[in-house]
Amino acid sequence: ANNDITVIVDGDLVLWPKYQAKIGDTKYKYLADAMKNVKNGETITLMENYEGDITFVQAPDMKITFDGDNKEFKGTITVDGKSAAYATAGLTIKNVKFLADGITKDASINLGGSNAIRYTSNVTVEGCTFTGTNKDKVGIKSYTGGDKNLTITNCFATGMHSLAQVKNVTGVTVSGCTIDNSKNGIALGQSTNVAINGGTIEVDGYGIRMDAQYNNNAVIENTKIKAFIPVVVRKASVDSNVTF
Repeated sequence: ANNDITVIVDGDLVLWPKYQAKIGDTKYKYLADAMKNVKNGETITLMENYEGDITFVQAPDMKITFDGDNKEFKGTITVDGKSAAYATAGLTIKNVKFLADGITKDASINLGGSNAIRYTSNVTVEGCTFTGTNKDKVGIKSYTGGDKNLTITNCFATGMHSLAQVKNVTGVTVSGCTIDNSKNGIALGQSTNVAINGGTIEVDGYGIRMDAQYNNNAVIENTKIKAFIPVVVRKASVDSNVTF
């Protein structure tokens, strides 16, 4: 059992010893230990602000949730798909306040990053904020393509390069997201089965960009876009459908 006491520091109640994360009622001093012990269907909840990079490695029959509980996270979460596209794997990242300034990598959430860790599956990003000032970092980024089923819902990005930069993802859903005071909005690359619904995009450059190379199809509905170029369809080499 965890033997906790509560102390008062500068007028604030503080739990002691301090824990970075918990799974259910079990608390962990270090987030890494919670990540080692999490099981299918369980939720890791962040208990304090966190600085550093972490990696979730996907596996068959392993669907877990990382709940930031509205704590600040300064670093990058990498999702390692093991280059396997496990159909029964899944990761939900929710309620995290990502701070982008000063992080060493390109994005707050990386889907893969090399051939060895590509092909992520069933990643959901829900209720997260991405905050920067230099407009040079991305919220969610994929590198090699081949990922399946990315859902981004009720997220907010400001001062970022963009909310998302992905390529060749099969199944992208973006709903109820707000992007403002950023360089760009969402880049989809050659992704297919794209649905964007609701939300607001007010940015300097492009609002939504996609490449029409692999029989892409996208439906954009109920979304307010204010940008220098609201929607860009480029590199068209096959018939594609964009529905507004």
